[in-house]
Amino acid sequence: MSYYVDRDLRLAREKEYGYMFDAIRKTKVLDQYPQIFRLSAAIGYYKDPTSPGEEVKNSGEKVMLNFFNEIDYNYIDILAFKITGKQIIVKKDGEVPIFGSKYTIFEKYVKKGLPILYNYLNLDKEKLFYTDEESYEVALKIINLLLNPSACL
Repeated sequence: MSYYVDRDLRLAREKEYGYMFDAIRKTKVLDQYPQIFRLSAAIGYYKDPTSPGEEVKNSGEKVMLNFFNEIDYNYIDILAFKITGKQIIVKKDGEVPIFGSKYTIFEKYVKKGLPILYNYLNLDKEKLFYTDEESYEVALKIINLLLNPSACL
């Protein structure tokens, strides 16, 4: 169980990446923001586990943390602890110099991983909807990605 969760917090997402979130959600495979955040952060971490990357500079619509679940909260904590090696990062108001809070670390990895995921899935940002067959193809790509993370790099 996560040590501390600020359920009133809203996670930032880069405004210029809005079309990527929208395109991924339209596939109906990853149709919830927490799913997209989690997979994008994992890809960002896989790409470079030593550095979370850049902060979200121009935040678009923020995603409420209470849409996430206990598994997501644990994932955020584990990722932050893995990067910093400091237990304080998972506590209330816990921050580590250079890295910031556990939520900032998570947002940075999402920002790093989302474009990789979007490009790997080869989605069309102009497409209004996906047929069941097209969604099935996207699902197969995601399964392949989960089994072979280097496929997207």
